[in-house]
Amino acid sequence: MADAELDALPSLDAAFALTAEQLADMTPPEIDVFNARVDVETRRIEDQRERVWGRLQRALGEKKVRRGRTEQWPLRPDEAEEKARRAVREGTGSELYRADLSKALEALDALGAEMVRLNQGPRRVLDDEWDRRGGWSRFGVVPGGHIHKATGCFTLRITTRLNWRPDLSGRSDADAVAELGPYLCSFCYPDAPTEWQKNPEDVKQEEKRKEECGGSRMRVELNERMRRRASPSATCPVCGKEGVSVTSTGKLRVHKPKGADKSAKG
Repeated sequence: MADAELDALPSLDAAFALTAEQLADMTPPEIDVFNARVDVETRRIEDQRERVWGRLQRALGEKKVRRGRTEQWPLRPDEAEEKARRAVREGTGSELYRADLSKALEALDALGAEMVRLNQGPRRVLDDEWDRRGGWSRFGVVPGGHIHKATGCFTLRITTRLNWRPDLSGRSDADAVAELGPYLCSFCYPDAPTEWQKNPEDVKQEEKRKEECGGSRMRVELNERMRRRASPSATCPVCGKEGVSVTSTGKLRVHKPKGADKSAKG
């Protein structure tokens, strides 16, 4: 999340200060700005955990191994933690070795305590209000991609950065499409119209094609003189536009219909 977007969210202290009585009088958008803030903090803790787990694996002497196209640590986080705690408990290895493990484990314990405090504090109060009302619509956006039902979609990876749109909370799918453009995740919104589930890039290409002349990519016959030109061109048989470039395979390049440029300027 960009710094400007984070600055627009309530502070974490404000989230911890929330009460059930306050939430009962708030609208879904007012509530979900706090959910967005709590998610930012959750992501921060998870990111730090990932870094500390990596540090722990290095301290244990582990090295990443290639699996498919990615490199991964050989031990799962829980396996690395257990191995490290056992080494510290049993006095395995050098004093420096155990000190490195202890520092990493202390950092993990501190982050775990932060997560517990977050989940037992604002997360629990916010979830209770959600349950009390029977839920409401929520929307999250992957930059340049799908619109999801907030953070609940199984297609999202742990590394996927999803931007909450609390201003749309409680509103309809049609409102989200009008605001964000068509591209609802087909798993989150299986009943949505097909045209709402198009890739934004596909939509852009469709819009471009609507502006094209029907003669674009049409094969044309070039006479000997035209073929000898460094940049052969021809007249489009569909719109009559002259001087349309011809590809090496003898097809008219993509172009707008004759007069379209003038009418657009006018």
